[in-house]
Amino acid sequence: WLIEVAACFEEDLVMRAIAGFVCLCTHGRLRCSDGNLIVALDTEAMYKSDGVLSGGYIEASMAGNKTSKTKEKQTTFLPIVVPLRGLSGLDWFAAFVAARAALGLPAIPQACEALSAPMVGNRVLVLPSWRANGFRFAEPMSSEEVTAGLVAILSKAGVPSALTANLASHSMKTTWLTATGKAGLGSDVRQMLGYHL
Repeated sequence: WLIEVAACFEEDLVMRAIAGFVCLCTHGRLRCSDGNLIVALDTEAMYKSDGVLSGGYIEASMAGNKTSKTKEKQTTFLPIVVPLRGLSGLDWFAAFVAARAALGLPAIPQACEALSAPMVGNRVLVLPSWRANGFRFAEPMSSEEVTAGLVAILSKAGVPSALTANLASHSMKTTWLTATGKAGLGSDVRQMLGYHL
């Protein structure tokens, strides 16, 4: 829940965006590289007309993934589902979208816009790489950058360095898959939740 709080309230806008990206990847059971393969979001049903969160999920489309071996899988949209309600109950996704906008990043295309377009060529990165002089729009945020941001956020929240020493961005994909395994969900369900089926 610390990351969800950081996604909503962290003072540093870049760190707030990184926290939102971590929430997106963690709740979506995605690797860092998978998060930046998202090409479209379906957010139309998420909010009521008064701006209050109504839906429970973001539906998105990913352009292949790290383990796609065949040409068909590399050029087929993979549907992903991300629960919007994490442990804190905060609307971390709206905060992530707002942080991206405040940083001058283009909006992630809606499904109706992106899925009719070819998968090749320029596309909007969910979170581009960040350097001291700004975003580098040609590069996705690296796993090393996300790991450094994650450790910095947790350290700022008072988590001891001994608990973050072995933390890596790959933990984002495995967090809920591990928790569901410990809760007794079978491997077939966890494979589906991790996009391995």
